[in-house]
Amino acid sequence: MNTALVLNTLLLAGWGAWTARSAGRGWAASLRAGIADMLIGLVIIGANALIK
Repeated sequence: MNTALVLNTLLLAGWGAWTARSAGRGWAASLRAGIADMLIGLVIIGANALIK
């Protein structure tokens, strides 16, 4: 499960950064967007763990 969690959070960060770069954002803004996407994913995972 830990491997899947790491992989999924890295994918969220990468896709967020890639999408921001595709939209014409700079590298700093793209990395911030990727980190924000990753944090949102972690919050959802945490909420799901609390519900179960």
